[in-house]
Amino acid sequence: MSIVEVAKRAGVSKSTVSLVINNSTRVAPETAEKVRSVMAKMGYVPRPPHARRGPKRSRSSQHDILNLALVTLGIHPVTLRYPVYAEVLNGVEQGARELGHQLVVHHAHDAAAFGMKVFGSRVDGVILFGNGETSTAERELRRHPCVSVMRVGGERSWTDWISYDGAAAGRLAAEHLLAAGHRQCAVIGRKTERTTAFLKAVRAAGGKATVLGTQFKTTIRDGLGIMDPDWMDGVAGALLKIKPRVTGVFCWADGVTVGLYHALQRRGIAPGEKLTVVSCNNERPLLAGLYPRPAAVDLQAFEIGRRAAAHLVWRRENPDRPRVVQLLDPQLVVPESDEGGTR
Repeated sequence: MSIVEVAKRAGVSKSTVSLVINNSTRVAPETAEKVRSVMAKMGYVPRPPHARRGPKRSRSSQHDILNLALVTLGIHPVTLRYPVYAEVLNGVEQGARELGHQLVVHHAHDAAAFGMKVFGSRVDGVILFGNGETSTAERELRRHPCVSVMRVGGERSWTDWISYDGAAAGRLAAEHLLAAGHRQCAVIGRKTERTTAFLKAVRAAGGKATVLGTQFKTTIRDGLGIMDPDWMDGVAGALLKIKPRVTGVFCWADGVTVGLYHALQRRGIAPGEKLTVVSCNNERPLLAGLYPRPAAVDLQAFEIGRRAAAHLVWRRENPDRPRVVQLLDPQLVVPESDEGGTR
């Protein structure tokens, strides 16, 4: 695998790929993102700067190697164990490595106690995951290039933002169920863009959509957060009482899907026979044990993290460019065994 293959698939020249790998500002941001996306899909990882061909820089001189920081703010350690969050962190690490830069990660569970002094040395840019920083910390952060990722805690107006299109996630789920013939639907989860868009799409198509379980109740078991079984049983009971009978359900997150499957099975109901479920996040370690495995909306968490690292470097070299918001398009992942359920 070489940059020649990358260039061919991306529809650009070899020199353009080389410029992207070396983080040149001569390449338009949209072209650079296209090249990096192709590299990610191909699994192509460039050599570190000191191992590349061409004129060599002194290995003792690291003026071209940036110190990037990833800070999680106000996110509980249990929450960070969810696969979707781990995917973001892995994507950031991969993006920094592709560009030959260094990355340090700091988890500030108590966001109000966070300050840049925690790093104790030069930081060239910060990726923010979560929120809750004090005004003092914000002033410190504003002195650095910053990029926010995902939707935890909402959007900052003073940083670039790399996330997913929440409304598109809800529409994908609705379109999948509607295409399979479902008109009596329900959505389980908090009121967010994805759930609101799901309701709107189903109702616009002449279907009925009921909202359930907006107030989550979780419990910690073996260091992991799971849906409280009693709470989930209540949601499942309410779901089964809806008339006409609901045949299609969109679960706000994969953890909810797992809880719903277990609650239905405790009632002797096999998901996939009388009820078709579409999940969200596509956290494969959670969904792998479910049968039948549901279709799931993939939010592109890994790619969000990877792009955030690349964008942070771009922002550092283009401090005066207008604020950038990139919302990646979610993708629907449908298992081969998905039959659509009984309608």
